Amino acid sequence: MKSVLEEGDRMKVQHEDLDEVRELLTLPTEKLLAEQLRAAARLGDGPRQDRLKLAIKDLFFERSGEMFELGRFPRLRSADEFASARMGLMGGQKARRRDGFLVHQSKPIPTSLTQLDKAQREDAIITFKNILGYCGDAPYSFPLMLAQELVSHALGGSAELNAEIYVQLMKQLTSNPNAKSERLAWQLLALSLQCFPPDAMVEHYVERFVRTRASEAHANALIGLMYTSVRAGPLRKVPGEAQIEKMLSGADSAYPQLSVSEERAPARPMLTRENTAMNGLL
Repeated sequence: MKSVLEEGDRMKVQHEDLDEVRELLTLPTEKLLAEQLRAAARLGDGPRQDRLKLAIKDLFFERSGEMFELGRFPRLRSADEFASARMGLMGGQKARRRDGFLVHQSKPIPTSLTQLDKAQREDAIITFKNILGYCGDAPYSFPLMLAQELVSHALGGSAELNAEIYVQLMKQLTSNPNAKSERLAWQLLALSLQCFPPDAMVEHYVERFVRTRASEAHANALIGLMYTSVRAGPLRKVPGEAQIEKMLSGADSAYPQLSVSEERAPARPMLTRENTAMNGLL
């Protein structure tokens, strides 16, 4: 836009479109990016939307990133509550469980990491076992089936259960001592981003985690998956094992591609007023 305006000024062209460009260029950077993002959304230009949203989020997380550390997720249960979920633990065992609340572990969790009702807490215990089994932290067979079951629970569950799954994956990617387990957990995160994008309640926490824990190239790939999936919406049905395997195998590439040919549920708007923490930028 700047080069167009400079050329128009050089040629002494007067036109209302140039006046509009001149006005836009006087906006603060974040406001200009937001206007460009809205224009890209109107045009249906997905890749440009992603680039602009990434630039807006750069400013947003630079300003407010600490607000979205995993430990500040408002739906988390307390570490003490988590440690006390099952009876029979001695004081030292309970302390270790409390200290490891949001840190990788190789044993099943006694309850959900977030506040869920009783039925969903049982589902959360199952999804964590799926994660343990796929990542090789527990001796479960048929890892592809476990990944498929994880997706099945997410697609058939509530937004709250989906947020729980993302928190579980972030837990398993925190201080994971096993390189293979960590790599497979990143694969599951990429699979999740392709199948059921994070709800507005957890989206910023997932993006903040990815930005601070993954390499720049890997972070950009995962964030690209997330933005595309948010626009496309969650899958309507659980993929078969062959499709699951394809999604997982692509997660290690420099820029894993999201297939939008699958039937998907209606997407939520990319810019939502539920994301109130970003209102200052938009």
